[in-house]
Amino acid sequence: MDAESAQQLTAWAESALATGKPRLVIDFRDVSTVDTAGLEALVRLDGTLRRAGGTVRLRSPSKRTLDLLLMTGLDRLLVYDALANEV
Repeated sequence: MDAESAQQLTAWAESALATGKPRLVIDFRDVSTVDTAGLEALVRLDGTLRRAGGTVRLRSPSKRTLDLLLMTGLDRLLVYDALANEV
């Protein structure tokens, strides 16, 4: 997830939030890398949804993505499901 896909994710989430569906599940199965723009978008999205009474969940993150969440401490903030190769 880079700056461009982070912008797309933000637009998609804002659209979903506007329809009154504050619970979003983002399938990370095919996401191989996440850069700082992607992390920032996820943190902002999580905050926006929490303030609206909703949640964001990452489904099936790769080991690489999970390792990044662990290294940055975002594993304590973001909710995620099992690793992609465990489902």
